[in-house]
Amino acid sequence: MLRCVISRRLFSSNTQYLNGVRYLQQKNDQGIKLAIAEWTSAAEKGHTKAQSALGHLYLTGHGVEKNLSLAAQFLHQAAENGHANCCHQIGRMYLHGLHFEQNEEGAFQWWKKAAQQNHMAAQFDLGYMYDNGVHVAQDKTKAFELYENAAKQGMPEALRMVGKAYLHGHGTTADAKRAFKTFQKAADMGHTVSQFELGACYMLGRGVERNVAKAASCFFLAAEADIPEAQLCMAQLYEQGDGVEKDLKKAKEYYEMAAKHRLPEAIERLSTWTE
Repeated sequence: MLRCVISRRLFSSNTQYLNGVRYLQQKNDQGIKLAIAEWTSAAEKGHTKAQSALGHLYLTGHGVEKNLSLAAQFLHQAAENGHANCCHQIGRMYLHGLHFEQNEEGAFQWWKKAAQQNHMAAQFDLGYMYDNGVHVAQDKTKAFELYENAAKQGMPEALRMVGKAYLHGHGTTADAKRAFKTFQKAADMGHTVSQFELGACYMLGRGVERNVAKAASCFFLAAEADIPEAQLCMAQLYEQGDGVEKDLKKAKEYYEMAAKHRLPEAIERLSTWTE
């Protein structure tokens, strides 16, 4: 009898959750109100996805007024039920002091729960903590393992961190060729900082034959995405005519871009610039 009651309760709450999804897809005020009503009822019955949906709705203010108190309430309920994404989000709230008092221990523990469920962003964030000794003792090997797990799921920034670990031998054996290939994979995904890292590999011959023209192509993509170090590199290449045709006008433009980011080298070069 008890099993039948629980089964009916779960069926009812899941129906309400799905109704809420359909209402939200109407993309109007009435739809949002109906979705909230359905999800709130389902959440009260312990439906994890409904709790998560409400938590993120109140957190982002999507169609409703932002309410960190309600967001924390519903996200915490879902996290307690093992929802990995909510575990990660609660961790972020603890880290940044959103609703909760800022607490690195809280962030670490919730991210750990999410990472154990193979949550990509939580693995990366935990990796950052171990990498930089935030709240925990610095452990480059543990950081590498976590970055690598996130990278295997296709996270570009995690791929970049794995590439940097291979490049410098942090937490793993130094391997410039593997670093280059890892940067290349992230760059192919459009990750602009990795495009800069790839350009540096070509420029310095790290893990690949030195090729200034290819370096310039990589730096250009990163520079146009407003990566200041890439802008500085493009300025220097145009000034010297290395890998690109010499063009002092473009060189100055890139120095000015980099200077806006307060890069000392760019500011110093512009201070002595003469046409």
